[in-house]
Amino acid sequence: MKRIKILIVTTLFILSAGLTQLHAQTTTQEEYDYVTRGYKMQLEGGLDMKQGYVLKEIGEWAATFSDGTRGFRFIGLYRGTDTKPCAIMAIYGKKDHSATRYAEYYCIPTMDATDLWEKTRTQLNANLTKENANEVLAGMVWALMKLSSQQMSQG
Repeated sequence: MKRIKILIVTTLFILSAGLTQLHAQTTTQEEYDYVTRGYKMQLEGGLDMKQGYVLKEIGEWAATFSDGTRGFRFIGLYRGTDTKPCAIMAIYGKKDHSATRYAEYYCIPTMDATDLWEKTRTQLNANLTKENANEVLAGMVWALMKLSSQQMSQG
């Protein structure tokens, strides 16, 4: 069952990576690190935006469970004036009692960033051992399906 969940989530991540592929340059290790760790540090520390980059909201979708709402917010990371993101930030969050706690920052790199895809898969696998893994995965699948549907309707 765990392997099926990994396969489903990995497939949806790869499908959503198509959003970054048309004329996007390969995601770098530095960009991956910014998406998975640096952005959170920037928010918590009140730091300036990473120089030479722009963030653009893509969307946010959530699913409701008995103990709260779990979902993902997607933000594109763009280099300067590029029109396609070099990476997409997928931020997992849980809302309960109207407070939001973002717990995990995932990177959806460009399709050709093979090493970074392996790191993303490793991060997903590590999170499958957590107590709330089913809800996180359900929220992720739901959000990635909504993201894919949004992209289909845009063009």
